[in-house]
Amino acid sequence: MKKCEMRRTDKVNSPFSKFIKGEIVRAASEFNVPVEEIVKFHNDPKSNKTKIVDITISNFSDDYGNVITCKESIKEIDDNTTQITYYKYMLADKSNKSEFFRFDLSDTIPIKYPNAHLNVDFDTYGKDHITYPKDSDINFWDLTLTKFIRIVEEYNCTKVNPAKDRGEPYAEIVNL
Repeated sequence: MKKCEMRRTDKVNSPFSKFIKGEIVRAASEFNVPVEEIVKFHNDPKSNKTKIVDITISNFSDDYGNVITCKESIKEIDDNTTQITYYKYMLADKSNKSEFFRFDLSDTIPIKYPNAHLNVDFDTYGKDHITYPKDSDINFWDLTLTKFIRIVEEYNCTKVNPAKDRGEPYAEIVNL
C-alpha cells in the first residue's frame, strides 16, 4: 500500500503574475521584510519563465506575542490559472501554548491524514486534525497566505482558535 499519493489541490482562477504579486506584496508588507528574503522563483527550463514561486516566513514574532511561520508554493497552470500546491501556515500563541494552530495542504501528505487540514492541540480539542467539511466550515482548499494573514488579525482580536465553533468567523474570511 502506498503511504503517499498525489491528491487534491485546488486551482485559482487568476493569472499567475497577478496572484503571486498579491501574495508577495501582502506578506512582505505585513511581516515587514524585503521581498528578496521571503521569495524564491523557479524557472521552467523549457520556456525560461517563472512557473513556481515559494514564499517562506519563518518564526516571525508579532506584536501580540505570537510566533508565525508561513510556507506556500504557487504554480502556474496556464495563462489564467494558478495553483497552490503546498502550504503550511502556523500561529503559536506564546501566552497559551495549547492554542496553537497550523493549516496544512500538500498533495503528498501521508494517506492516513487528510491532505488539507487544521492541526490543533489534541488535549484541548480531542483530536489533532480538523477537516472540512466534517469538523469545520473553513474550506481549507480556498486558503491562501493573504487569507491566513486576515485569520491572524482576527485571532489577535478575539483569541478564538479556528478549531472552535466549526471555524466561525474564520470561514467568512476563507470561503469568499
